[in-house]
Amino acid sequence: MLSVIALASQLALAIPPHPFSIGNPTQRLSALEQHRQRLGSFDAMYQYLKQGDQHKSLDAGQRQLRTHHLDGKPFYYTLIPPQRIIEGKRYPAIFYLHGDVTAQRWRRNGRWWPFYDLVKQEEYFQIFPAGWHEARWWSDLQVENLRGILNELKAEYAIDSNRIFLTGLSDGGSGIFYIAARTPDLFALVAPAIGSPTVISSAVNGANQETYPINYLNTRMLIVNGTADRLYPADAIEIYANYFRSLGVDVEFIAVSGSHSYPTFRHAHDLMLAKAASISRNPFPETVVMEVDENTAYRRAHWLVVDKISQPTKENLLKGLMEQDNPRAIVEAQASGNMINVYSYSAEQFTILISPEQFDLNRPLTIYVNREKAFEQLISPDIDTLVEYAAKDMDPARLYAKALKFSVKMDAAN
Repeated sequence: MLSVIALASQLALAIPPHPFSIGNPTQRLSALEQHRQRLGSFDAMYQYLKQGDQHKSLDAGQRQLRTHHLDGKPFYYTLIPPQRIIEGKRYPAIFYLHGDVTAQRWRRNGRWWPFYDLVKQEEYFQIFPAGWHEARWWSDLQVENLRGILNELKAEYAIDSNRIFLTGLSDGGSGIFYIAARTPDLFALVAPAIGSPTVISSAVNGANQETYPINYLNTRMLIVNGTADRLYPADAIEIYANYFRSLGVDVEFIAVSGSHSYPTFRHAHDLMLAKAASISRNPFPETVVMEVDENTAYRRAHWLVVDKISQPTKENLLKGLMEQDNPRAIVEAQASGNMINVYSYSAEQFTILISPEQFDLNRPLTIYVNREKAFEQLISPDIDTLVEYAAKDMDPARLYAKALKFSVKMDAAN
């Protein structure tokens, strides 16, 4: 007869690992399906995922060179964990994007960032990914790389999903303007330093995808440039910051005394840390906006997904930084209590994601699309939706119970 301890050990071995302890997306989905069969109900699965993975690495302090594989190619990055990791505590993380990415060649030695010790922080996970001329920061390849790195690290360490920050200098700062428009649900703050939106708006620099500033509405921004910077002078970049602010973006622009140099970035880094100390991401903002065109790969802003663009589209929608005349669409969604108002401009189809953390599922949910009532009923939680988005997001702070898809008539949208 098995002892209680032996029986418990066998049962533990029979239970698959927590899905949020698995960095590989295919294996994570497989584990989710196994837990779905094991737990049975939506409520049990939801509570299990919400608790997150309680068994994380306590390895701290040592700088590590790591590899994230994407499309069969190794993407190297350097990781510096906090000096001390306390069991049960979650820690913030900062991504650092280096400069001179257009001249960099692919390499694996970690020397793309020469200033590790000068930015070292004891209470943060610090992540220094590598970019090079074939994988510039203003590419969807790097957007996918950053997401993949973060998920791998969240699988291993206790990282606070609501306190992820992004900064960078020169080309790294410029690339943030591209990445922020495509990752509105990821960062609590993005802080480009001594960079410029002009870099990602020029085909000469390898930019081939439009970036829509209205998408910055979903992310806090801190932009810092030097008054003596001859490449990207502060007064020229402030014009962009003022334009973003006119769109409603939560942006702070600071001009500091300094040139296009690392000391200026150090000043910007200190400003970012001071701001980051008191803020966190809101996983369920009341208002979300997304503008996309046919070439946009990332079409989601938190709980809103733009699925399909109407043909033809309106001509007077906001243009992107490249000022291209691509067919495009904007969807804005505003939540208040158990009511959502959606305004769709040239979007034929979109999806609203419903979370029990944002809405009361015991009361009917009402949704208006272009001022017409499109939905009013109780939400029946759907475990398929829970599993699908848990696999994508790997984030216990935002779990979804239902994906509501809407189609918009052309005359209603235009």
